[in-house]
Amino acid sequence: MPNENMTLMSIIIPVYKVEKYLHNCVDSILKQSFIDYELILVNDGSPDSCPAICDDYAADDKRIKVIHKENGGAWEARNAGIRAAIGEYLLFIDGDDFLADDSLMNVVELLKSDGKADVILLNAAYYYNDDNIKYFNTVFHKDKLYKRSHMEALTFLTSISDFNTSACLKLTKRELIISNDIFFNDIIWGEDTDFSMKLYLCAKTYNYCGSYIYYYRKERADSCTYSFSEKKFTDLLFIISKWVCAATENPDYKIFSSAIYSYFAFQYCLLLSGYNKIDSQGRKKYKAESKKYSWLLKETKDRRVLLVRIFYSILGLRLTSIALGFFEKLKQ
Repeated sequence: MPNENMTLMSIIIPVYKVEKYLHNCVDSILKQSFIDYELILVNDGSPDSCPAICDDYAADDKRIKVIHKENGGAWEARNAGIRAAIGEYLLFIDGDDFLADDSLMNVVELLKSDGKADVILLNAAYYYNDDNIKYFNTVFHKDKLYKRSHMEALTFLTSISDFNTSACLKLTKRELIISNDIFFNDIIWGEDTDFSMKLYLCAKTYNYCGSYIYYYRKERADSCTYSFSEKKFTDLLFIISKWVCAATENPDYKIFSSAIYSYFAFQYCLLLSGYNKIDSQGRKKYKAESKKYSWLLKETKDRRVLLVRIFYSILGLRLTSIALGFFEKLKQ
C-alpha cells in the first residue's frame, strides 16, 4: 500500500442503490473547507445510475477514486475502500447520509490542538427532512476519553448505547485498522457492532469532537436498516454469542470481559425488541438461545437496561419484546 503523498483523511463511501441521495452525500464533502482528503467511492455493483454518477465525479476532481466491483454488501465495499486508501485517518460515510456544512474542519482543528488520537468519536443527528432534524444531547464526553487510560476509555464507551456502534461516527487511524486486521466481516446486519468492539479493544487513545458532523437519513423505505427481519435477528444473536464466548474463553479478552459484557447488554436489548418481530416459527426456534444471554442485562448500570431487566424478570421473553416494540412506536 503506497505511503507517498499521504493525505490526512480517506473518506470511504459504499455505493449501492442510492442514486437519489448520492449527489447530496458527495457534494456535502466537496463543499467542505477542509481539502486534504481523498474520496473513495466504492460502487458495489449498483444496478442504477450510481456507477455513472461516481465516474462523473472522479472525472471532475482528482481527489476522487472510484472502485467498481460486483455486489458483495456494504462490509465488502468498505474493506475494498480500506485496502485502496492512503490517508492517515479513515472516515466511513453511507451513500444516503451526508456531512454537516464545514464540519470536517472542526475535526482537523481538534487533531492540531490535541494530537492525533487513534480514534476520534464524532457526533450525529437524525435527518428526516429539512424541517425535521433530531439533534441529540452529547452521548460522548471528552473528559471521559481524552488522555484517559485504555481501560478507562473502554469502560466508558461500553457503558453508553447511543451511536457508539456506528462505524460512521469514528475517525480512525488507518494503520490501527490494518495492523490489527480490524476489517468488516460478512454479517449482513450488525457489522458495525462487531467492528466497533474490535476497534475499542485495540485503540489505546481517544478523543471526541462535539460539533454535529454526521446526518443519518431516516425513514428511507429501501434502506437496509428500515425493517427487522429474521436474518437481522440471527446476525445479532451470532455477534452476541461470538463476543460473550471470546470474553469468557479467550485469554486476550478476559481482562476486558466486564466492558464486553456491558457493551453487549445494549445489543441484547435490541435482540429482545426484535424477537417478537420474527414469525412464530422463528421465535420457537431461537427461544432457548435468546433466553441464554438474558444475564447480560445485569452487566451494565445504564438505567434503560435496568428497566428492561425489570420487565424481563416480570414478563419474560415474549411479553418484554412486545412491550419494547410498543415503546418504539411511541417514540416515532
